[in-house]
Amino acid sequence: VRLYNEIGCAEGLRNLRLASLTRLKGIGKTKAISLMAAVELGKRINVNNIISLKKIHETKDVYFYYGSSFLFEEQEKLLALFLNSKNEVLKKKIIFMGTANQSIVHPRDIFKEAILNNAIKIIIVHNHPSGNVSPSLEDKKFTQKLKEAGELLSIPLLDHIIIGKNTYFSFLEQNLL
Repeated sequence: VRLYNEIGCAEGLRNLRLASLTRLKGIGKTKAISLMAAVELGKRINVNNIISLKKIHETKDVYFYYGSSFLFEEQEKLLALFLNSKNEVLKKKIIFMGTANQSIVHPRDIFKEAILNNAIKIIIVHNHPSGNVSPSLEDKKFTQKLKEAGELLSIPLLDHIIIGKNTYFSFLEQNLL
């Protein structure tokens, strides 16, 4: 209870650091490591339980089922969803982890995975750790490159979704694809 009061909310758990925990009265290094391990286990259990979606019907499905994968990230992370003709997820893969405000990835990395997994379509999801889901100029250029590459390879980009704090931005929903 004291730890929770110090942090202020459950979301604050993502910022737990060994040094900050050991500064709290009654928490030594061993207990701090155990707490950090418990938080990490909780994150993994949550992600594993949510990733049971097999079929994507709309953008909200992607946000609901995969958005929590980005909850505690402090770096940009790009996730690719590889789908079959029925919009069933064949595979999901983290393609790249970047810095606090950018990720650098080439379309070939995404389409190579799509081809290896016999994907018919792809959806790209990445986060903005700042919480602001407005697409940057780089996001817009990258989406255009992916769209063009997908058209050439006959593996269309269905959507590019940016995840922020409790919200998302969809290029498809905003008619930018």
